[in-house]
Amino acid sequence: MAGLQGLRGVIKKIGRQDNLQMNIWDLDHMNKIVPPFLFNMHSHSVAQSRESGEIQPVVEEGDSLGGYSQDSLTELITFAGLSHIDSVLKPILQHFDLNKLWISDKEFTAGVYVIVVEAMQPPRRQDRYKAVQSLVDHLDAKVKESWETKQGILGTLSKCVAVAADSSLGPSVLDIFRTLVRHLRISIETVSEGPSDLTSSLTFQQSITITVGEFAGVLPDYHKPDILGLINSYVPVASGGLDSGATTGLSVHPLAPQDTQNR
Repeated sequence: MAGLQGLRGVIKKIGRQDNLQMNIWDLDHMNKIVPPFLFNMHSHSVAQSRESGEIQPVVEEGDSLGGYSQDSLTELITFAGLSHIDSVLKPILQHFDLNKLWISDKEFTAGVYVIVVEAMQPPRRQDRYKAVQSLVDHLDAKVKESWETKQGILGTLSKCVAVAADSSLGPSVLDIFRTLVRHLRISIETVSEGPSDLTSSLTFQQSITITVGEFAGVLPDYHKPDILGLINSYVPVASGGLDSGATTGLSVHPLAPQDTQNR
């Protein structure tokens, strides 16, 4: 607790804009500040489902370490502006990677990111897309990882969509859809090369489809025609099938393996 209080003191000095004689937002410093909060939150929390279906780590009754850590992380997110939020998000993602929490505790990873997004209160709600985009970029960087790891990232992503629905998803909304649908296509093409991990891959494909639906459900109407055209450009079609490019203006290329299941 003494160590956590020391870190909390540093965070409060950031909020008061005191001169720390160093740039505390440097990634090297944040890599030492953020993980202790996550470690104590994970060690002293239980997963609790809300009525809305969202999952958030809730501190066990009577426990002070987990609650203090969660409050400290929330305060740190509050003080981090758009220019510094990456310095907080990167250590969080790295902690999840190193401890394999994407696989072992998906509820915790989803809960932490819900806390991150909810901490961005007005007038910073427009910044929430940055947290969503960081997850999409992380998924993109894990293209060669196991299906279970990527599915854990997708699960966390889908939980954040509902929280960020009341604000703009940012100008990168097309990139979000492009990344998700591209991973779906890669998954289909990869599985066709061998049946060894077919079940995991199919589960991953279903997760992508659900996540795409979550995003599409919160989009304003003026975005939907563009997104529909984008998805059509990635849709695998059978040889001699409907040429969607004739109506969308986008070229549609069939998947290389022409077996019935993948189509």
